[in-house]
Amino acid sequence: MFKSIFILCRKKILVLLLLSLCFITSTASASFHRSLWPKWLVNAPLSKQSISHQAWQHFLDHHVITNEEDINLVDYTNINEKELASLKEYIKNLSQIDIDNYNRQEQLAYWINLYNALTVLTVANYYPIANIQEINISPGLFSVGPWGANIITIKNTNLSLDDINNRIIRPIWNDPRTLCFK
Repeated sequence: MFKSIFILCRKKILVLLLLSLCFITSTASASFHRSLWPKWLVNAPLSKQSISHQAWQHFLDHHVITNEEDINLVDYTNINEKELASLKEYIKNLSQIDIDNYNRQEQLAYWINLYNALTVLTVANYYPIANIQEINISPGLFSVGPWGANIITIKNTNLSLDDINNRIIRPIWNDPRTLCFK
């Protein structure tokens, strides 16, 4: 009798473990199976308009340092409130642009700069931290980091860093240079 109860319990535990593993695997790989949002395909191929990223460049000029391994890093310790406010204003201005009115090259610069500025702002808001994965604001029981959290609204669509990276940049431009994100 005890043996049959033990076998039954083992089977239940095994089933629960397998279901948990399936859930964890599907949650962890969800960002890699995202599909393109067609609404972001609209562009103006003949447009000569450009978007100013001067505020972002100014921020980078003052807060990017090079370490001993010759790697560029953001110096979060020296970002003051005024500079943080300027970064927020830059992001707000980008969020109000009708990106459909720009050519593909200008759109790519827009999305990459927006992604990077949002990432820097997110880390700055939670600083000091040792690793961006410590910022657990993404929805989901097993989510790690800030990538899944909706942090900006563009064209009435809430977007996460994951959306910008995997549903806009990678599928539209299909450029190997964009694979270094995240």
